[in-house]
Amino acid sequence: MSRGSNMSICCCYYKLLLLLWTAYAMTVAMASPAYRASFNYAKCTDAETGRELYVGEAFTRPGQCIRVQCLGTLQLWQDRCEVPKLEGNCSAIPPANEFLDYPSCCPLYMCKMVVLGETDTVDETRTYNQYGDLIKVDIKQIFSVGPAKGNIPGAGIRREFAI
Repeated sequence: MSRGSNMSICCCYYKLLLLLWTAYAMTVAMASPAYRASFNYAKCTDAETGRELYVGEAFTRPGQCIRVQCLGTLQLWQDRCEVPKLEGNCSAIPPANEFLDYPSCCPLYMCKMVVLGETDTVDETRTYNQYGDLIKVDIKQIFSVGPAKGNIPGAGIRREFAI
């Protein structure tokens, strides 16, 4: 090997050693009690409730369905229920328990659609969450059977069958 290539290998070795030492020093500094104490014991205060939160802690404001979280910048972040853009005849269905945590306390949205055919009627109900994601579909199809010929018991009675 030439002298130039030995110096290049030696230079790379020292750079690698310096990089490893820096990574070790950062790990030790962040693991020290003084650093952890300043990060873990920093608090945010929710002005509405007066509740103090540690960094990363979150809670749902009672009766409001708003999730409040303390960020590392010591600012509060608030998540609220969204109203999705849905097509059709839709209405909000409030949760059965208003004291659930966010997002379980957000209303669901029920959209109904009825299609009338010659011999049947299709009644479709779709349920969406606050983000507009489809959660459930209920389809009811009603068939109309024409009058029967002769003396048949139950002739002309409309019957419903859920599909």
